[in-house]
Amino acid sequence: MENHEKREYDPKTLRRLQLTELSILKDFIAICNKHDIPYFMLGGCCIGAFRHGGFIPWDDDIDVCMLREDYNRFLAIAPQEIAGKYQILDPSNTPNLPSMFGKFYKIGTLCQDKEFLEAGVPLGINIDIFPFDRTVSDPALRKKQTRKAWLYAKLKLICFLKSPHIPVDGWKGRFLSAVCRFLHLCFHPFRTFPIFLTKKYLDAGQMFSDRQTDSIIDLTYIRPEDATMRLDAVFPTVSIPFEDITIQVPNQADTILRQYYGDYMQLPPEDKRKNHCPEVLDFGDGK
Repeated sequence: MENHEKREYDPKTLRRLQLTELSILKDFIAICNKHDIPYFMLGGCCIGAFRHGGFIPWDDDIDVCMLREDYNRFLAIAPQEIAGKYQILDPSNTPNLPSMFGKFYKIGTLCQDKEFLEAGVPLGINIDIFPFDRTVSDPALRKKQTRKAWLYAKLKLICFLKSPHIPVDGWKGRFLSAVCRFLHLCFHPFRTFPIFLTKKYLDAGQMFSDRQTDSIIDLTYIRPEDATMRLDAVFPTVSIPFEDITIQVPNQADTILRQYYGDYMQLPPEDKRKNHCPEVLDFGDGK
């Protein structure tokens, strides 16, 4: 199994990255407000807003969330608003994108981790956009949805990565790594296979899109069933301060965050304070 060496920022670089991402978020919010496209924030930014009034001091990314129908509308509208300044990567326009969610990045910058370098996808400093799909309360049907989506997403990742990170130690980790390398050799020559897998993933994710369900799910989450919430726990969203702006969060954000993270208001031990320091980082100004 591959050794994933931990990388660290110096404090000035991390803060500069945070402020660059904040400027991207401001432009994203401006587009959403102009076109009345709802969004909400969870994860580290939501915790940071409640606990720190902004970024978690060691955090280095911004995640925004949308219902699938709003996400699709944003993808259709945004290109006309961002021409020359930003680019949006999504599986529909970037077949070799390792992720199944969107990347809204600043043109002229670089921010690439191992996965994007290996997949050959140029990526700048960005914010992540996560589409939430509709799901149902029936446990069997929900499990069918999540398992299909998980399988297609992982197979697509293996198409581009010879050695994806396996969060398992010992012989099981070595065995799974060997399986991934074998599958990569089988899949890699078939250039249209990732397009097929993306379609199958979207079909699985949207299998309940024609129903007026009361629950939504983030199928990109490592444990999708833990990322399930009621629509009325999210909407209507509420505004809270984040750095020098306000952001939209679920109206039951505290309950949802506790569902994800437990007592999120307590600082984690220093050895658990993780970020995503990239292999390549370039602010685009030569500094």
